[in-house]
Amino acid sequence: MIRKVCLAAGALFSLVTDAQSLKDAIRYSDNEQFEKAASLFKQLLPGDKTGDVYYYYGENYYNNDNQDTALIIYQEGLTKFPSNPILMAGLGKAMHFKGDPKGKARLFEADTYVSSGSSKLSNSQKVAAYVEIAQGYIAIESPKQAIDVLNKAMKLEAGNPAVYLAMGDALRAQDPTNGTPVIQQYKKAADLDKTSPKGFFKTGELYLAGGNPEAALEWIDNALKLDSTFAPAWRVKGEALYKKNQIENAIKAYKKYLSLNNNNLSARVRYVSFLYVAKKYADVITEAQSIQKDYPATYPNVINRLLAKAYYEKGDYATGLSTMELFLGKQPENKVLAGDYEYYGKMLTKSNKDSLALEYFNKALKKDSTRTDIYDDLGTTYTKMKKHGEAAAAYEKKLQGKKNVTVNDWYYLGKAYYSNKDYKKADSAFMEYTNIQKDIPFGYIWRARSQARLDSMNTSWAAKPYYEKVILLTKPEDVEKSKRDLDEAWYYLGLHYYKTRNYGMAKCAFQKVMELKVNADKKESNYTRAKEALDVAEIKGATAATECVKAPQ
Repeated sequence: MIRKVCLAAGALFSLVTDAQSLKDAIRYSDNEQFEKAASLFKQLLPGDKTGDVYYYYGENYYNNDNQDTALIIYQEGLTKFPSNPILMAGLGKAMHFKGDPKGKARLFEADTYVSSGSSKLSNSQKVAAYVEIAQGYIAIESPKQAIDVLNKAMKLEAGNPAVYLAMGDALRAQDPTNGTPVIQQYKKAADLDKTSPKGFFKTGELYLAGGNPEAALEWIDNALKLDSTFAPAWRVKGEALYKKNQIENAIKAYKKYLSLNNNNLSARVRYVSFLYVAKKYADVITEAQSIQKDYPATYPNVINRLLAKAYYEKGDYATGLSTMELFLGKQPENKVLAGDYEYYGKMLTKSNKDSLALEYFNKALKKDSTRTDIYDDLGTTYTKMKKHGEAAAAYEKKLQGKKNVTVNDWYYLGKAYYSNKDYKKADSAFMEYTNIQKDIPFGYIWRARSQARLDSMNTSWAAKPYYEKVILLTKPEDVEKSKRDLDEAWYYLGLHYYKTRNYGMAKCAFQKVMELKVNADKKESNYTRAKEALDVAEIKGATAATECVKAPQ
């Protein structure tokens, strides 16, 4: 969701007749009551004498992720009020969002107009305009220009809290890793206006984004002490509580956010998004279906996105697939996310449409090449299709990306190579696995199998030390669930010792196979073969070794 970083400074620039009504409309918008705000802005348009109503009306849509409508409103306003600098700023950022390179020029035009002597604006009007122009620069990712504009505003009004809020936003955009100067600006705004929750709120938002939900809650609670009806603070409180794994309290906070917004559509959509993040998939489905029922013609397409993913997570793949197809059919291609194609691919694989799934996983990667985790989906799908070489290539790319790599990635890579009969590369992958998981037998059984395949004639018995590791690392309490691997390991060692004429060790190993009784009722089993080996004269006449495996030196 694209939301203006700094909440509206207020109607400081406006000369509209019903200023209090405009203030009310801006407050509704700040409180994320976008539909209620839009209704009031629309009523105020006939009395707009400067173009400010058009600007804040457009902002209301821009901050509610409806940039197309915002662009239209900014353009309509500028047609009537061609010299309004904040309308120029609004149009500039909306144009930039739509990919128009001329958007930045409109912001520069607004800046130049305000700074020129011909504008005939009061200092307060210039400051209000500079704040909005700065927000435009932040939106188009030009924080340096935003800071320059705000410095000009500070020279005109050093005590305006809106300037410090915007400066905090600009510094945050310039260097997201350094929150200290940002917080200083927000605190300054809070000191200048002790009745406003915005400085505390934005500090809380910053701490939450920085991964510190405890500090975030402290600041958000301070904001709510100043204004318990400031709805966005309840939304962020819910998100912070979720980060602390206080799910039920988080939902209570979000419901407070809903109640303050009179359950308007925008707030309900945000609530569904939160429920999805909180993995409350059944609630997502219930709430999303309720929105569709209440707003059958106007509910936003994001509801279809959330519904589709929730159906998938609940295991209803058929409904998830049809819902995601509905979403993709309505969504402009430039607004489709990598995750949308990813989930569609997952749903296709569950519907046994694997070739089509591969197409959409690749589309997801084309959308966002940093999503290297999607190579997992490619690898899994190729494996399902028994295209093991392609699966191995996908897992290699996941590892090359070095993002969210886990030890299991080495296992999947090794298994793909093993299934593709490339035992040397398989062994290399399993070696990486055992370098990380040194103390569990799982990786060693696969190293043993790979080495056994490479040494199919048993000339070097290269698998021996890895089978020994399997035996030595299996805990007594894990023997029952590891019987098949132990059966394989003991039989290999018994065969090795027989072939190298160490009959006492061979007898010990084959007896271990007999004790495990894996597939004892089948003719073709290690149990049957071990039983036959124990009847071979050399082994039958030998004394079984007391210990038939030793830790590799």
